[in-house]
Amino acid sequence: MIVGTGVVLSIAGGSYALAAAATSEDGARDRAVAVAPAPAPKVLAEQALKIAEKEVPGGWVAHLSLDRENDGKDVWDVDIIKGDTRNDLDIDAATGKVLSNHVDDDQHDDDNDGRDDQNDQDDDN
Repeated sequence: MIVGTGVVLSIAGGSYALAAAATSEDGARDRAVAVAPAPAPKVLAEQALKIAEKEVPGGWVAHLSLDRENDGKDVWDVDIIKGDTRNDLDIDAATGKVLSNHVDDDQHDDDNDGRDDQNDQDDDN
C-alpha cells in the first residue's frame, strides 16, 4: 500500500513537471505560476460569531462568510436576525474590529430589494 501511494505521488509530480514545461502554440515556453494560498484569518469564525453576538445581543446568526474585499482585506460578513431586524456586520478578520453594522428592517424599510416587504411600496409595483 505504501508503494502504491508513492507511485501516485510520483505520477502527480510528473504531471506537474509536464504542465510546467508545456509550450504554447507560438512556441514560447509557458511556466506554471505558483499561487500561495491565502493565509488563515487571525480572527477565527467562532471569534467573529462571539463579536457579532455581543454587537447584537439576543439575535441569531443567519449567515457567516469570509470575504476578501477589493483592497485585499479579509472580512467576516455576519448577518444577525433579532425580531424583524437583520443586522449585516462586517468584522475585520485580522483585528476583530467591527467595520460596519448595517441595520435592515424589512418591516418598515423600503429597501427596494425585489422582495415583497409589508410596507415596501416600490416593490409592489
